[in-house]
Amino acid sequence: MLTACWDTALSTTEALLGLQRKLKKWNREVFGDIHVKKEKLVANIKAVQDLLDVMHSDELLAQEEILLKDLDLVLEQEETLWFQKSREKYIELGDRNTTLPQLSAEKGIE
Repeated sequence: MLTACWDTALSTTEALLGLQRKLKKWNREVFGDIHVKKEKLVANIKAVQDLLDVMHSDELLAQEEILLKDLDLVLEQEETLWFQKSREKYIELGDRNTTLPQLSAEKGIE
């Protein structure tokens, strides 16, 4: 995707901004908003389970099973998303806990 989207006629900064826009569009089209997906799945599961309380059917049980598997997948994707965001913040901000011990050592404080 990088080679397909990269425009050599532009400066590196402009090309990166163009790539960023295309990647965001691709992300929306392929993955969508994971939080919205999760909310819809939870609502659908609740609706199916409410129907199961009223009447039992193999079709409803199969639908519930499919929805629960889809929810598991979305929850895994959400977990991965949060892990990636935490790594991004760690890389961006670094380990904020290292300055205090360094300052303490420099001042002779134990």
